[in-house]
Amino acid sequence: MKLNGRRFLVLGFILVLILQSTVYLAIQSLINTLASHLSEQAEEALRRVRQELVHRPASGLEEGPGLTLEDPQLKLNMEQGLEIFRDEGFMTKLWVIDKNGLIRGRRDSSRADFLLKDGLLSSLIEKGEAFHQIGPVEAYAPRRFIMALPVESGNQVTGLLWGEFRLGEAIEHLIQVQGIVLRSMIVNSALIVGAGLIMIAVQIRRRFRIIHRRLEEYILALEKANESIRVVGSELLASEKLADIGRLVTGTAHEVGNPLSSILGYMEILKKDRLDKSTTQDLLNRVESEIQRIHKITSELLDFARPHTSHLEVLDVLTVLDKALSLVAPQIKKQGIKVVKDLARYPLYARVDEHKLQQVFINLFLNALQAMPEKGTLTISAFEGARPMDRKWRDAEMLAVQIADTGCGIPEKNLAKIFDPFFTTKEPGKGAGLGLTISRKIISSLGGAIEVQSEEGKGTTFTVLLPSVRKKGG
Repeated sequence: MKLNGRRFLVLGFILVLILQSTVYLAIQSLINTLASHLSEQAEEALRRVRQELVHRPASGLEEGPGLTLEDPQLKLNMEQGLEIFRDEGFMTKLWVIDKNGLIRGRRDSSRADFLLKDGLLSSLIEKGEAFHQIGPVEAYAPRRFIMALPVESGNQVTGLLWGEFRLGEAIEHLIQVQGIVLRSMIVNSALIVGAGLIMIAVQIRRRFRIIHRRLEEYILALEKANESIRVVGSELLASEKLADIGRLVTGTAHEVGNPLSSILGYMEILKKDRLDKSTTQDLLNRVESEIQRIHKITSELLDFARPHTSHLEVLDVLTVLDKALSLVAPQIKKQGIKVVKDLARYPLYARVDEHKLQQVFINLFLNALQAMPEKGTLTISAFEGARPMDRKWRDAEMLAVQIADTGCGIPEKNLAKIFDPFFTTKEPGKGAGLGLTISRKIISSLGGAIEVQSEEGKGTTFTVLLPSVRKKGG
């Protein structure tokens, strides 16, 4: 495994930290060993002091308010104490303390207030026992051997001989070295943590760059996919529109054929030379009328077939509905369908795309005509104040266009599927199953909805709901 510079540096720090920890623990073990040895020395010193002092006579102590340095026995005890401890270590304190806590003999200016505060003095005098302890109290302070020996007068403990002796120079040095090692370990640990954080930050930054680059690639791929979907959607929309045009042409061919036959008949008559001027003019007017009729039919069909740029504007929905109805009128006439209109007597304004809304109406008209192959009734209604079945539209002010037929109806099992892409019950070649899917998408883009009600064998009603605009330009 190849290590880069940063990893090698961190590994070096870790190895140094392990080495320092080993040294620290070794020093601590040595300190504990020496401390145990000092404790044994202290116990031995205490035993010898007790043997020397406790068995000496206590005579010579006078009754009085307290002990003084002039007391012969006290002087003797202090001298003997100094002699005993001369070889045990370096003495730092040697006090004579009476039972009131007053220091009668001392080698420095310290006070014995700590004995009074903690109640240690009264406890030691009451018990009349010797006391010893190995220090220190503060970190890195020299080790100390503390002893308290009772001083008796007339079978009563009247004070203490308090001594503090510095022991174990080696321990003090080891503790200092241990402190240096500990501080070095702390610094080294901080360096390891810092280096680790830097490495983590570098890794995170590197990962972030990789993720950012991949995200950009995903976004680009998504944009391409969306563009492909848009293109395919446009092609599907165009193909469904072409299918509707093909269905319209069936009726339009018959509608155009009739005036063409009339025109041919009029032209045969006009070829005769025995027509008077008024008859000729009448025939020419009829020919012109039939040509205008053909032009209107073909113009409307071409306008519907021509690609249009999406454009929203406030229009009268009744006008768009009428244009769509005129395009399917030839097919209605051919099938002998009865048309019933129940339209509002005033304009119904909505913000729509005229050509897309027209495509929706034509698709619904053609579906209704296919459901009634031989006669039937097509009912067209348009009104304001519609009550949508979907709760989310309940508070909206909607206008509605209903297209109802008396055809075969839709089976209940298929009602939930009719808006699904490519779902169709028509024969092959008569529809791709996208008409209603596209229609719902168009109406949804206009802020509306399409609802359907059907009963098999009785007919179907489609309701187109659109947000109403009170006035044109609103």
